Amino acid sequence: MTSLYILSLIAAATSVVAIAGSPNVYAHKTRDPCHKSTSEDNTCCSLYPTRLLQTQVWDTRPVAGPLDSWTIHGLWPSHGDGSLPFNCDTNRTYTNITQILYHAGAENTIDEMNKFWVAAEGTNDGLWEEQWAGHGTCFSTLNPECFINYDVAEEAVLYFQKAVSLFKRLPTYEWLRDADIVPSYSITYNLTEIQGALEKQHGSRVSLRCAGKRLQEIGYHFNVTGTLQTGDFTTAGAIGEWDDCPDQVLYEPKGETKKATFSFETFHPHTATDVEDL
Repeated sequence: MTSLYILSLIAAATSVVAIAGSPNVYAHKTRDPCHKSTSEDNTCCSLYPTRLLQTQVWDTRPVAGPLDSWTIHGLWPSHGDGSLPFNCDTNRTYTNITQILYHAGAENTIDEMNKFWVAAEGTNDGLWEEQWAGHGTCFSTLNPECFINYDVAEEAVLYFQKAVSLFKRLPTYEWLRDADIVPSYSITYNLTEIQGALEKQHGSRVSLRCAGKRLQEIGYHFNVTGTLQTGDFTTAGAIGEWDDCPDQVLYEPKGETKKATFSFETFHPHTATDVEDL
C-alpha cells in the first residue's frame, strides 16, 4: 500500500458525529438527509431491511477479550426471514479502520473496540474491515447518497460507533451471572436456562450458537424505526435458522487451565463433561 494512498484515505475520513466523550472535528457540517422527507419508502430515512442483529462472541480457544466480558462480533442487517444481506458495495471496502476513526476524532471508539471488538485470530483491524465490508455496507441509511456533502468513509465511523454503543447496552456476562450462570468446565447448563435469563433482560428471544457443546455466540435482534444512526430500536424475537446449541451447554471459562478446574470438591458427576471431547 503506497503512502499516497494511505494519506488520501486518511484525509477522506471526515464529517462524522463522534460518541460522547470523543472530540468531533467535523461537527460544523450538517448531517440530516431526512429533514424534508416524509416518505417511509426513502431508504435513507427508514432503514431497510428494518431488522438488525447484534452479535457477541465468547472466545475461549484461543481466548480473546476480557475474562469477564463477551465481545462484539458484528452488527448485521437482517431480512424478515432471518437471512443476511452481505457485501453490498465492493467500492466501499475500506482499510485502515483505526486511522479512519482516529482522524474523525473518535479516539474513545477506538479504545472501546480494542478492548471489546477483538480478533481471536488475525488483527483487530482485519476483523473490523471484514465486518464493515460484509455487513456495514448493507445498511441503507449509510449509503453515500444519504449524506449531504458526503466525504469518503464517514459512514463507516457511524457504523462502528453504533455497534459499540449498542453492545454496551447488552451486558451479556452480567445478565448471565445475575442468573447464576457463570463459566465452568465441570457444570453444564440447560439451554432453556440461558435462553430464559437473556430473554428476561433483553425482552425478546435471543439466538444462541455453539461449537459442539460450548456456548460461543449470541445474537440480539432488533427492529429499527428510522435510521441506523438516530432511529428507535425495539427488541425483536429471534428468527431464521441461526440457533444450533444442544440441550445441555458448556459455558467454558476464559484464561484458565483445564486441570485447574477439576478437583474432588468441584466435580459434579451429573453434569460433568470431558472438555477434550467438546
